[in-house]
Amino acid sequence: MNNTNDKPLIRMAFACPDGKSMINSHFGDSTAFTICEGDGHRFSIIKMIPNGNKFALHGEKEKAINIIDALKSENIQIVVARNYGPNIEHIITRLVPVKTHSNDLKSAIRDVAAVWNELSVVALSEFSIRGRISFDAGKSSETIEVEITGD
Repeated sequence: MNNTNDKPLIRMAFACPDGKSMINSHFGDSTAFTICEGDGHRFSIIKMIPNGNKFALHGEKEKAINIIDALKSENIQIVVARNYGPNIEHIITRLVPVKTHSNDLKSAIRDVAAVWNELSVVALSEFSIRGRISFDAGKSSETIEVEITGD
């Protein structure tokens, strides 16, 4: 996505293995993640990346660290899921987790857009304020106008 304004682009990983439907299980249980990039108004679906740790033991710290490292290597700053498990304590130290109540990717992106102003401040901040903040994007009662491109 070409960024034509001064807003920084932020990369996000959605627990959405097919590019359409959010999983109802924990973030780390997704077989793949849909990677999006956006600025709060415009979002592009970049690619899918497999979760090489899907079958690791549930709640195991090593599983979380491996997933986080893989996502950070893709410059991910925000993760979005319907649910998080016990490894949220590890996720929150290096990524900004967002809980959505939406079942499909496009609605989840709109949920993220609804809290974008606060979310982007945390995602772009220095590491020191992370580890204390996560977001529940809720299900937006208003229609957020966003442009979504890509797959």
